[in-house]
This record gives sequence, C-alpha cells and structure tokens, in this order.
Amino acid sequence: MQRSLPLIALVFISLICNAQNQLGLHTGNYMGVTALGHNPAFFAASPLIWDAQLLSGGTFVETDYVFIHHSNVSHLLTTSKSIERFIPEVHLQMSDQHLYYQFVEGQKPMRHNVNAFAGTPAFATRINHKWSAGFYVKMRQAFSVENQDPELSLPILEAWQIPTTKNIAPTNAVGMVWSEYALNIAHTTKISGKSLSIGLNTKLLVGHQGLYVHSPDHLNITKLYDHFMAGEANVEYAFTYLDEEFNLNANGLGLGIDIGVVFSEQDGDHPWRLSAAITDLGAVNFTKHGERHYIRTETNAIIPEPTFDNVNNIREFAAALSNSIYNNPSATLQGNDFGILTPAGFNFNFDMQIANNVFFNGSAVRKFVVNPRQLHKENYLATSIRYETSFLEIGLPFVLYQNNDFRPGAWVRVGPVTIGSDHVGSLFFKQKQLSGSDIYFAIKLNNLNLKSRDKNRNNPEDCFWQ
Repeated sequence: MQRSLPLIALVFISLICNAQNQLGLHTGNYMGVTALGHNPAFFAASPLIWDAQLLSGGTFVETDYVFIHHSNVSHLLTTSKSIERFIPEVHLQMSDQHLYYQFVEGQKPMRHNVNAFAGTPAFATRINHKWSAGFYVKMRQAFSVENQDPELSLPILEAWQIPTTKNIAPTNAVGMVWSEYALNIAHTTKISGKSLSIGLNTKLLVGHQGLYVHSPDHLNITKLYDHFMAGEANVEYAFTYLDEEFNLNANGLGLGIDIGVVFSEQDGDHPWRLSAAITDLGAVNFTKHGERHYIRTETNAIIPEPTFDNVNNIREFAAALSNSIYNNPSATLQGNDFGILTPAGFNFNFDMQIANNVFFNGSAVRKFVVNPRQLHKENYLATSIRYETSFLEIGLPFVLYQNNDFRPGAWVRVGPVTIGSDHVGSLFFKQKQLSGSDIYFAIKLNNLNLKSRDKNRNNPEDCFWQ
C-alpha cells in the first residue's frame, strides 16, 4: 500500500490546479469566450463586442472509493501532518499526529470521476450585427468509472478468502488526455423583438494519452492457494504507454463538434435568456504508442499468483496476462490502434434578471452514452443567484451532483479575473469524509463598452453588435 500513498496525495494536490461544471465560467452575461465550450452561441448572445481569454483552468475530483477523514483541501495543502491509511481492523482510534485516508468497503456500485482542463489564449469578436466568430485552444483530461462492482473495493479484496469465488459485475473504465483546437461561428437573427443565436464549434482533437477497459459480462474469479482461476471471460482493453512514456505528443487525432442555440429578450424590466446545446460530439483515434487487447475464453483460465511480480509497466502487465492464459505473451494483442469518444451531453440554461443587477439562473447537464469506449460527463442540476455588473460579479450556486449529492458553491469576478468552485465547502470547511472537490479560474479581457452600446440602442443599424 505504500505505492498508493503518493497517488492519493497527487490526486488531492491536483485540486489546486483547477472544475467540473465551472458554473461561474458560463452563467453570467460577460463570460463570452469562456462559455463557448458550454454553448457555442453564448458569445453571440452576450453584450460584448470582443472578448479575449488569457488563461483558464479547472479540476474536478470525486470518488466513492477513498476519502480523507476530517479535512478540507486548504488544510491538506498547508498541513505538516503525514497522511496515513486508516484500517478499522488494525487501528483502535485516530491519532492527532496524522491525517488519515480510508478505502471504502463497497456496499453498492461505485463511481469515480476526475476531470481537469487548461485553456490557453482564446478570442471571439463580432463580424457584423448578425455574425460572430472565435477560436479557443484547451487541453483536457478525463477519467470515469461507472458502476464499479463493490467486490473490487480494496478492503473486500484484502479480505478475500481461499477458496471463495467472486462474481464480478460488468466493468467499464475510460480515460483520456487530449487537446481541442476549436473554431466558433455564430449567427443571430431578430424574431418579434427577441434574439435567436445559433452557434457551432468545429474541433480538431489531438489525443495524447488514453485507456479503456470494457468487460460486458459477469466474470467469476476464484482465489486458490497459489493461483487464481477465472471462468468464461470476455474482456477488451486498450492503452497508450502512459506509465512509461507519458507525454503530450500527438498519439491520436479526431474531430468533434458542439451545437448550441440561445433565445433571449433583452428589453423590458426582466430580460431573460433560454439556451440549449449538444456538446462534445467527437472521438479520437489513437494510432501511436498504444496497444489494443482482447481476451475471450470459454473455459477456466489459470493465473498463477506470482504472474505479475516482475511487472513494471502496463505493457509488461498485458504480456504477462496473455502468457498466463494462452502461453503466448502476444496472443491477446489485436493491434496498436483504438478509439475513445469524448464525453457528450446536453446542456440547458435559463437566466433572468429579477432585480437591478440581480439574476436568477437554472442549469442542467445530462450525459448521453452511445459506446462503452466513451468518457462520461457528470449529470447535474443547479440554481444560482448572482449580483452582476460589467466589473464585479458574485454568484452563489446550489448544485445537485449526480441527482443526489447536494453541494453549495461560489464564484467571484473582479475585472478580468474569475475564480470559483461548485463545491466550495470542500475547500475551506472540514469535511467528515473528504472524497472530492473542485476549483476553477479564468483571466480575460473584453471591451466592456456598455455605455457606447446603450447610446446606440435606438439605432441598431449603426451598432453591429445589437
């Protein structure tokens, strides 16, 4: 277990890098270019003439597998206490001299999600009163496991008795690191005094690292004295050499699109905006520095317990597993190419001004999955209240994550800088069981020329951003 400690520490330390939904980056009227990935029509429906992003980033981590007792992210980053594993069967109580992490003894299917992004300079501008265009570059990382069998939780595996058989439920895990090079185009028309904006992102996807495991059937594994016996198996998995040659080289290429619409009314006492989008329709085909394997057995396969004792990387693991089942280290290798689909989903948003500079917002994201080799977007529902001017914005969202986990958030925009979290309590307030958190930021500049816009409001032909 000593090997697991640096990994756990790295996961939690990565929270400071940056968020899952980033409500503060796509909710307000002045978000502009930072909202293009959520809805490619958002900039066209905004009051901005042009918008330039200098830098942005975000990280989201949530797992049902492991947690840290009585802590928060700021405490983890500043404490001098060592982090030790807490094992109820071994430790009588926790000491004040340490922080403790503990693996969950699974009682129900488990879920893991890790997401991060880093956005480099991006820009959007009006072409005329109907058209706008822009671009952005973003590096993204995502890893998702849905419905992991609780029998695979570490405490249950450690307590596995001889000669007990485990019936492992179908398993699916997908991860990828990729970059997006996106071009945005949007068109706005007037309909009975209201505005309809339609936007499109076309994206070149560059895959850096990827992996997936897909086992669509139940798998029986029996632990015996010096070996494991696996029943009929049907398992497909693929990977790049991420544990020995992790790099950001172009190991794969793909295409993607986002499509969005925004219907809005800006006149009257209570301006409103209604939007919907389909995002992350796309896939990356990895063709370099990777392997795709397939295991299909109709009889029991014997895997000696020392099979993986001298394994140092994922390639050696695959060869050792193949050799133990088929007496051939390359028997399971099907090729060096494989594909991974991006985390597609529907985004919905309703925004209304309810008082002077005060807005109410409702948001929802629903994933849709069409392939077992597809990353999963997180489902969420959220409402928020915000105070907003061209220079200052304060938002308070309330998020229902995965339909059952309620969490408050907060964001602040002061001039060109936005920072926030959809799970702000995990950053500063002690959590009984800290199993995840998120944080995000953006630094950008725009014209903020609202006085000029208001002065020309009655002459739309002279004001191309109307």
